[in-house]
Amino acid sequence: MLSLLIASFLISFFLIVNLWHRRFNKAIFYALTKATLMTIILSLGQFIPMLVIIKSIKINPPAQINLSQAALTTNNFITEALNNNIAAITSLGLILFILLILNLANYRRFNQPFQHDLIIGSLLFSLLTTNLFPWDLCQKFLSNLQFPWRFMVVIALLVSFSGGILCQLLVTKYHYHLGKFVILSLICIVTLHYATLLKHQTLYQDQKIIQTNQTCFAKIHSTYFNGIHDYKPIAAQWNDSLTLRQNKVKFANNDWRKVPTKITSSMITYNLDNQTDNIKNVILPVYYYPGQEITRNGHKIQGHKAYNGATKVTIKPGRNEFKVTYHYTKTMRYAQLFSLFGLVLFLINWLLQIKKPHSQT
Repeated sequence: MLSLLIASFLISFFLIVNLWHRRFNKAIFYALTKATLMTIILSLGQFIPMLVIIKSIKINPPAQINLSQAALTTNNFITEALNNNIAAITSLGLILFILLILNLANYRRFNQPFQHDLIIGSLLFSLLTTNLFPWDLCQKFLSNLQFPWRFMVVIALLVSFSGGILCQLLVTKYHYHLGKFVILSLICIVTLHYATLLKHQTLYQDQKIIQTNQTCFAKIHSTYFNGIHDYKPIAAQWNDSLTLRQNKVKFANNDWRKVPTKITSSMITYNLDNQTDNIKNVILPVYYYPGQEITRNGHKIQGHKAYNGATKVTIKPGRNEFKVTYHYTKTMRYAQLFSLFGLVLFLINWLLQIKKPHSQT
């Protein structure tokens, strides 16, 4: 949903720019319409699964964040980029920041209106990430955006596009040696940047934590019943949701037990020992969503949504091994195939557009 909101901002920008410069004609209208339709088609693979879940389960909406307070200061916008901290999600990054400065310094070298629009757009969306923009006026109808720095993804797109054009101009039309120096400098920066990613350390609660895949996996492994704010089932707001987050299984009203649990990238396994005939059902500490599949001792069983948003299953006396996996439903799969088909058509059309000038000459 947020991706579509940000994409609508980008399309609206180019629409307004073309209207402002009176360049809006049938060709531009067709291009913007095609871009809008392609955005929707390519998003169906993710948008439809969200609709299926929302239709079947009441989901907690995104938290209402004060946009003005969540926006970056101009100082943070610059210093975070210069510090090149990979752990900071609010950072544009040193490479893109350098490209942004180079694009501005060489604004007059760009000889097409669309190229100028790219630079103006990168500046505008940079402004949107900061508190220089009057976000208080937009709080009521854009509160779901939560954080203005989400527009960093649009800045990265526009700066990369215009930066690539600049490098081509420097090499082919203006200063060949200067162009080579700029490109080689960027390559060196990129190489050094990614060479130090796994060694980068950030200070968190007075402890140095190495940002690696193993660290991220350990964080996921420590909390299985994850999600306590945005997009969690509304039913999970019950008082025992924090107990479920401790990976405890509910056997009876006040009988919470820590059980052996194993997690992989696609499966969660719970091992329970039921020594009584009185307990017929338990609540596993994992959310119930459409597409959930559960096996008990190798046999497929049906899970149900519990009162607290978790998964309720039947249990037998003795040893019970529950394996929980999630799979896309048929509706979700059809939406993904439709998006894939749209992507193939887009690539075919793009290849035909490239060959057109050569066929005419």
